[in-house]
Amino acid sequence: MLSGAPGGGYAARVGRLSAIAAVRRGSVAGVESAGSVGTVRRLAEAGRGCAVQFGLVQDSLPWPEGLELVGRFAEAESVLFLGKGADAIHDFADLRGRTIGVGPSGSGTEAVARAVFALSTRRWPSSVTSVGGGARARIELPFTPW
Repeated sequence: MLSGAPGGGYAARVGRLSAIAAVRRGSVAGVESAGSVGTVRRLAEAGRGCAVQFGLVQDSLPWPEGLELVGRFAEAESVLFLGKGADAIHDFADLRGRTIGVGPSGSGTEAVARAVFALSTRRWPSSVTSVGGGARARIELPFTPW
């Protein structure tokens, strides 16, 4: 099962699934992937082959025809704004001029961030650079989001 980066949340979940399967005399093997977007890509490329058949990905990501949603976890994933002065953030206009981390380039976290900004501001921030394996986006909003 494609499980994202080692040490990540999805890898931990697959580890727990593997332990449960072992108790029931089954097996689930975690296979490292480059985040949710990479997982979707690898599953699509695998087709009907046996190399990988399942993967964990962030909810709300699009996937190509041929892949099927099998189930969702009971708890929903959340988008959080943490940091100095974050309690002053009440809407997207309050992000003006701030720099936020949006996850590694090409990750599911970045894809979800792009979708949220597209809905809220109609555009992706103009400046996105990789920093230490992640990405930081400087929020430059030309107008007040609706």
